[in-house]
Amino acid sequence: MGLVEEAVTIGVCEFVMRSLRPDEYDAIIEECKDYEDIAYLHAYQKAHVCRAIVELNGVNLRDTRFVESEEDDPKKPGQTKTVNLELHTWINKNVLSTWGREAISAAYRKLGEVVGEAEKKSKEKIVFRSPQETDEEKFRRILGEAREASEDLPEDLVVRILGEYGYEFKTTEAEVKAAAERLADVPAPPEPEPEPVAAQPEPEPPPAQTPEEIMRSRQPLTHSIADGRVPQVLRNPPPDLEPAARPLRSAQIADLEGEIASTAPVPPAPAGVTRPTEVATLERKVTPVDPKAIAGIYERPPTGGINPRYRPPTRP
Repeated sequence: MGLVEEAVTIGVCEFVMRSLRPDEYDAIIEECKDYEDIAYLHAYQKAHVCRAIVELNGVNLRDTRFVESEEDDPKKPGQTKTVNLELHTWINKNVLSTWGREAISAAYRKLGEVVGEAEKKSKEKIVFRSPQETDEEKFRRILGEAREASEDLPEDLVVRILGEYGYEFKTTEAEVKAAAERLADVPAPPEPEPEPVAAQPEPEPPPAQTPEEIMRSRQPLTHSIADGRVPQVLRNPPPDLEPAARPLRSAQIADLEGEIASTAPVPPAPAGVTRPTEVATLERKVTPVDPKAIAGIYERPPTGGINPRYRPPTRP
């Protein structure tokens, strides 16, 4: 039960392969346990193939367990003796030893298909109460298999088959290409031309003024230095004055001080005090500052924390 056979032809050799029994799998593992790497792979494939062959060039080997063979007799040099070899050992020694590695690999691959077919047939008439996979897993598996199978089919055939089952593509690849070609032939819309900007009339320059007119237009001074206020002095002369016509700032200050001194009333001197006739000059002593010390103050990295000069406001 559960065994599947399939006829195979490799070159001039015709044979029938079948799926293996459980005890044969155990014997293969025991037989190949002493091999490593590539030697293990080759021995593993040959052990499967030699046990799977049940018919060779028309000879039925299904009920055969041992085969008589001639071997050299180690006790009698030059003479042979008859021995009984197991069927898979005889096939490995007398058949597979004459095959190439590629033929053995092809036979082993075919054996994999035979085993897959045996597994499929074993599940055909068995109904499981608890399915091995959910409906979602089954649906995903079927879609994946359908996609792989459709890769080698023409696109129109795939569309027709899907239509027979009520499915269809929203857009086929040919339709997408045709739409792209039509879009490529459509000319691009012309860019809108910029609207012409109306020329703005240039403003007329103001009439030129003489220096005397500019000085007369200024507001007169209404305060004095004696009151503690600084008279207004024109810092930047108007741009319409030529450099040669601009008055010197020192001359302007001297004229303003002379006007203030001549117009300001002089308070009377107290009794017994003689007013000096000369103006005293106050000199301010400036303490020299080291530039390196200033640079050290400003270039110091910021520090964190509470300002030591901070005093919280007093609450009433």
